[in-house]
Amino acid sequence: MHHQGSRRRFLQASLALAAVLGNGLPSGIRNARGDSFAAVSHPVLANIMLNGGPDMRHLLMPPFSTTAGSYGQAFWRARARVQGATDSDAALALRWHDAYLPVADGNTEFGILARAGWLHEKWVAGKVAFVCGVLNNGSRDHELAQRTLEMGNRGADKVTFGSGWGGRLAQAANANVVALTNSPRRFTFGPNPDRLWDLTAIDKRRLIPAANMREIALPDIAPGTNHFDQSTYLKRGLKQYYAERRSSVRPQSVYFQFFEHERRLRELGAVIDARLSTVPVPPALAALFEEGSRVSYSLALQMRNLHDALAANDILDMTVASLEFDGWDTHGDQQLAFETLAEMLFGSHGALAALDAVLPGSARRNTVFLIGGEFGRQLADNGAGGTDHGEGTVNILIGDAVQGGVYGTMFPEAEIARLGANSAQITGVNAIEHIYGTICDWVMAGAKAQVFPHYADAPLEPGLDLSGLISG
Repeated sequence: MHHQGSRRRFLQASLALAAVLGNGLPSGIRNARGDSFAAVSHPVLANIMLNGGPDMRHLLMPPFSTTAGSYGQAFWRARARVQGATDSDAALALRWHDAYLPVADGNTEFGILARAGWLHEKWVAGKVAFVCGVLNNGSRDHELAQRTLEMGNRGADKVTFGSGWGGRLAQAANANVVALTNSPRRFTFGPNPDRLWDLTAIDKRRLIPAANMREIALPDIAPGTNHFDQSTYLKRGLKQYYAERRSSVRPQSVYFQFFEHERRLRELGAVIDARLSTVPVPPALAALFEEGSRVSYSLALQMRNLHDALAANDILDMTVASLEFDGWDTHGDQQLAFETLAEMLFGSHGALAALDAVLPGSARRNTVFLIGGEFGRQLADNGAGGTDHGEGTVNILIGDAVQGGVYGTMFPEAEIARLGANSAQITGVNAIEHIYGTICDWVMAGAKAQVFPHYADAPLEPGLDLSGLISG
């Protein structure tokens, strides 16, 4: 594998990883075996954060109805401009017919955006759950809501910081969380193992940052390299320098940890490189990077990263993966903006479809995707072809272990009376502690109480049973 020999790049990578890894490499790092793609034998949660507060009602619309006073007519009329249509019955009926694929779960009928073809395919296969009325922080502040969501601490205020629920889950499962994003999100920060009850305490020893799995190793000299060029001199010199300094610096020195990090990072990079040298990038994922692909580079890279992390899951001891996708704050031109993003992520030729097509059976059976944003949008359009910040939203779970269906009330009839009210929003009734706690218990039996110690006080829609959300 080729690596740039820049001293600056080496120092940046080493310092950044050392800062995140804290007191050493995450526990559970194992020596690489010869497997080209290691079997995934334990549950893995892949959390995709949709930054900006996606309008899930644009993805999942009620059937249009011509019946006066019906939910299907009132809701569509309140969102006509978002749908790029007039509020006439004929225009709205045509838009419903052209833009949505009708589906149902029991008495709940709705349509999935046609441009999200892979999501529809997975729904039909019974591998998608839509959890409705999700309640996070009641504010409409992006930064605060994202932080409370990722910490799993809805009561946090502007000055409250702490561990992430993904990091706490990794701690509960005695495994690691891998950040596949450009920079690790708070979701991945672990708790202090000596103060698990304290949600404000942070420890990052179980966090592995992997912004690019195929460039995770520190620079080294590849076999057959010209040993007399400047790049090789620099690589060899740095490697020897850190090895020598590590042996000469006293363990009590504040500098010893830095040189010890270099050794551990070099070891980790070597075993990851060895594994991925036997795992070619599948053509379906490689195509996401080609000219003409409708998938953004960042999203394509994270899909490839997840593929590679799963291929090396026995080395990484990964049970939680963190991803992100920006751009969902659609105050205007929502039809174009939202549907473009939805197609990138959920389309038949989108990112998830490409990844799903190339994962081996063990990875598909044991990986569940959790997809959602920090809050929802308002019920009616804002007059500018978009929707403003709201409270309740929908979380999407996808995977072979997911028991597909609609969980919670998707279209509450009580919304009809509020459609004309100022800033009317979807009501959040199902707290994240219950939804994410159910996922935690799937990853590790009994983890919910450790990850969300105050879940018993969190609200839940009467009669809603999440126990069957994920099997196994």
